[in-house]
Amino acid sequence: MGFYFYQLHITTSAELNNRQLHKKEIQLIKVKAQKYADEKGITVQEAQKILYLGAMYYNNKASKNLADKIIEFNSDTNENSKYTQQDIKNAFLFLKQESKGMQFQSVNSLDMSKNKLQDYFTSTKEQYEDNGLNILEWC
Repeated sequence: MGFYFYQLHITTSAELNNRQLHKKEIQLIKVKAQKYADEKGITVQEAQKILYLGAMYYNNKASKNLADKIIEFNSDTNENSKYTQQDIKNAFLFLKQESKGMQFQSVNSLDMSKNKLQDYFTSTKEQYEDNGLNILEWC
């Protein structure tokens, strides 16, 4: 049995993550998982996994690189991947549509002038690439 993408969540730790998901984004994934599951004919648990993977794939360089390596490995060994790149893209596009107009306050710096409202499931280039960057909620 080959690698499956649900392992991605387990194998990517905070040390590897660049742009970590905001707690409001994670909550939205949980809320929207049932709708996605119904649309795709999958379980809610599978919907949560692919939605999380889609969010991380397009917002975190380390997660994208790991997912790409798993896809390549499975392709090279003739193993079936649990999710395709198109599945990941579809999950991400679903999240973008479902979160349209939603924002959170990103706190990336002690310099408060650099901390701005940010659309859900988006990353600046710095957030995408900077290892160790953490998005915190500003209250």
